[in-house]
Amino acid sequence: MQSEDVNQAGSAIEVMSAEQTEVPNLAAWGRVPSPVVEMLQALNRKIRHASENLEDLVWPAAPGDVRDLLRTSLADAHAVVGASTDLRALVTAYAHRVHRPRPVMAELARAQKTSSQGLVRRYGPAHVDGLAALLADEPDIGRILAGFPSLELADLVTFTGAVGEAVRRVRDAQ
Repeated sequence: MQSEDVNQAGSAIEVMSAEQTEVPNLAAWGRVPSPVVEMLQALNRKIRHASENLEDLVWPAAPGDVRDLLRTSLADAHAVVGASTDLRALVTAYAHRVHRPRPVMAELARAQKTSSQGLVRRYGPAHVDGLAALLADEPDIGRILAGFPSLELADLVTFTGAVGEAVRRVRDAQ
């Protein structure tokens, strides 16, 4: 989601709040920072790409050597699981540790079919460190990638702002 999309979503929420009186004052609501939105998009692209690969596999109807198909399907399934795990960790850590006003933790837990106490096990110290590096004034690409290991440097080249600049510096130094 580009920043104009975030602004449009914000406008849609403001329209909704005028119609529904129980929605809290949205002026106090936080915005999800662009680097977090771009990270969500990068992880979603990774999931979508691996899922499409799985869908495109053609399994033979007759007996034959399917070892390559098995390897490919396992590699793509592993990529989906890794990126999905990173996506869940990013959203959970961001919601739990960073976003203000803080979301209702019980709702976040229910969305993940866990308890409020189990919510903190959905992410670890590496995720928190990667998220901090993502939001820093001078992002540390190594820490970001260590926190979200399903991603590679190439997955971050479309990022804008400070993260995009840091990615280009790392890429140019290679």
